[in-house]
Amino acid sequence: MSTSTKAKCIAYAARHFLTLEVSKMYYLSYSVDLPEGLITESGQTGLAGEDDIGEVRMPELWGQIMQDMETLVSEKWVLDADWVEWE
Repeated sequence: MSTSTKAKCIAYAARHFLTLEVSKMYYLSYSVDLPEGLITESGQTGLAGEDDIGEVRMPELWGQIMQDMETLVSEKWVLDADWVEWE
């Protein structure tokens, strides 16, 4: 039995310390974020997307999520000079 795209995404996120959130309410949305305090050299702290329900199927959405995670992981992460940890 093959592993679903969703399961692969969840495992990939965990392996690379990414935070992954997916919401299915009035529309489908997701966000993939780097660990707090980090930013890519191109200035991204994460990537996100959304689609109307019915416009995209969940397997396609998980495919988009995987592409965004691979994009984030392919870049060098650095400390975000603007990040301040609130205590």
